[in-house]
Amino acid sequence: MVKFRDWDEFSIKGWELATNNPESTRWLLKWNSHRGEFKVKVTSAKQTYTYSLSNFEAEFNKVKQFSLTMTRLLSHSEESKKTKKKQRSRQ
Repeated sequence: MVKFRDWDEFSIKGWELATNNPESTRWLLKWNSHRGEFKVKVTSAKQTYTYSLSNFEAEFNKVKQFSLTMTRLLSHSEESKKTKKKQRSRQ
């Protein structure tokens, strides 16, 4: 597991992981109320990246944009797989 302190590095690595291996990549947002800590985690079969937000309110827009981009990347991958399956079944 790689823990990042810099948001920009984390988001770039997370997007690269989703682009290179979309079938096994997933991400989650986790709130730990006991610690008052919010984590963003991107993981695949081989790699895991985490980032802990120090000030959620200040960094909310970054997390929102990251989540939207991850959704687009991973849903585009699913659409591509469905299209390929349809093309194979027609042949």
